[in-house]
This record gives sequence, structure tokens and C-alpha cells, in this order.
Amino acid sequence: MNAMEMKSTREFMTLRELKARTESTARFDKAPSMAWLTANSYPIESYQGDDFSITVYQNGFALAQAGRRKAVIRVDRCNGYRYEFDNSFLEDETDATPHDFEEEYFLDQPWPLRLMIAAEDQLAHI
Repeated sequence: MNAMEMKSTREFMTLRELKARTESTARFDKAPSMAWLTANSYPIESYQGDDFSITVYQNGFALAQAGRRKAVIRVDRCNGYRYEFDNSFLEDETDATPHDFEEEYFLDQPWPLRLMIAAEDQLAHI
């Protein structure tokens, strides 16, 4: 059972609701530092899993942490997602077609789902 299954999905607002409560990040050329974010904005939502947490700030950024790795993500850029995978390790499977999830799919899901995906992508490159 993953951490999101442990909680009722209504305990989390939807991504649509979260986006409506946060500001646009368009005025920022680049994401702010973690120190600036925590000093200059206030948290409005948070998610805590076993080894993963996300705090969403009113200014539209979120601070994600997995173990010792941390990343700042833009909530307003959490839209659709292309899931690419390599299944060449499967003996009889050669199709590695990416799967596209439109933004509409995520908008009515609990907000941690899409933000966790964005954070994991970013944290994988740290």
C-alpha cells in the first residue's frame, strides 16, 4: 500500500483546486532557492509520506524532499505528462511506446499525485 492509499482521497484537494489557490510563477525567470522560498512565502498545503514530502507555497512553488534530496517545482507547470519507459528487459516485449496523460486527467486527482511525479523527475537529475 502506498502512502496516498493510506489516506482518503478527499483529504487532499484536487490539483485544479490547488492551482486556483496558488499564484502564477510566470514572473520568475528561474525557480527560487529553497531558502528564499521558505523565507518569502507561506505554506498552504503539505503532503508527508514515509520518505517523501512536499510543501506547497502560496506563490506557486513547492518544495519536495526525498531523503536528503530536495527540489523546488512550479505548481502551475504540473500539467500533462509523458511517461516514457524502456521495457527492453522483457523477453517478448519490444513496444516501448510512451504513454501520454493529458492535463485533464490530473486536474481532478488529489494534488500530491502530479506534484510527486514532477518532483521525482527533477530529483532523479540531482
